[in-house]
Amino acid sequence: MSRKFNSSDREQVRAFYEKTAGKQLTPTVGKNCFVDQDGRRYCLLGALGHFHAIDKRIIPGDTGWIDGVLIIAIREIRNIDIFEGPINILLRNLNALSDSGNQYQFTSRLDGDRLFINKVQDFFLEKKGSAEAIRKLSEADRMLIEYFSIFGVKNHQN
Repeated sequence: MSRKFNSSDREQVRAFYEKTAGKQLTPTVGKNCFVDQDGRRYCLLGALGHFHAIDKRIIPGDTGWIDGVLIIAIREIRNIDIFEGPINILLRNLNALSDSGNQYQFTSRLDGDRLFINKVQDFFLEKKGSAEAIRKLSEADRMLIEYFSIFGVKNHQN
């Protein structure tokens, strides 16, 4: 089993979000992009820790993301914490993120019910809720999550 947020986790977050937000999300470009019945765009990123990457191919040059929503799901051992906020703030600050060539990479830190995006001043996502994780983690994944909880980037100002 790979050490990443997988399609099963992503589908669980999508179902949870649809239920709590009352929106039907339809996949569009890639595995992370969705659109609701009103045409609003959503980008769903997931991780076992606080390291995230957004594929450059899903960031259009048009204004379609102006009112878009960024959903970040953080997988823990027994649950998945789900956060949401406006994606336009992140998109306006892409130059502050690490550029790996085909992705923009960034870290986050948790402070109560807010998930702050490091390197983007005063930008945070609010906790939408938690879903009980359906997929069982491998021992290696469990150890990775425990490592992040002890030594991870929770308070890292990267």
